[in-house]
Amino acid sequence: MNEQVADWIEVDESKYNQIKQAYSGVDSRSVLIEMSMSPYDVPLQVRGDYDECSKRFVIDFRYIDSEDSKSLQLDDHMSAVVGLSSGRIYSLLIDLEALGANSVEVKIVEEKVHKNADNALTRMANPVGSPRSKEKSNAKNYTVAQRIISDYWPKLKRELLGAH
Repeated sequence: MNEQVADWIEVDESKYNQIKQAYSGVDSRSVLIEMSMSPYDVPLQVRGDYDECSKRFVIDFRYIDSEDSKSLQLDDHMSAVVGLSSGRIYSLLIDLEALGANSVEVKIVEEKVHKNADNALTRMANPVGSPRSKEKSNAKNYTVAQRIISDYWPKLKRELLGAH
């Protein structure tokens, strides 16, 4: 990564782990059910950092705990690091050279990186028909990660903009 690694940004988990309520039926005997994501599936922190050596922009997520992970190639210029057991997303790695980022204006690079990260998380959350559809998946986590990237993008992109 950069000589100085980007700071972690605290995530307001309550914004992404809303309690949902539903009744089990329509009559007076129905039971109120409350559902929420596991706090282990909602990132506590996020950061964006540019790796000068690999020419990748890396978006990292930190959780309550960690686990062994593996790398998934999502397309020609995007990969992810996901938990072996949980399927949680720990990192998105975006190859800026493959995106042609060296030859375009910084604002276009920023929009392209954000759009590609968003598209990759959408595909991860909806893997039907993809070669990864049999992989361990955590669609709710990917959707939350997508929302976090969108909400915290102004802070995450600082490292990307500083790299060019």
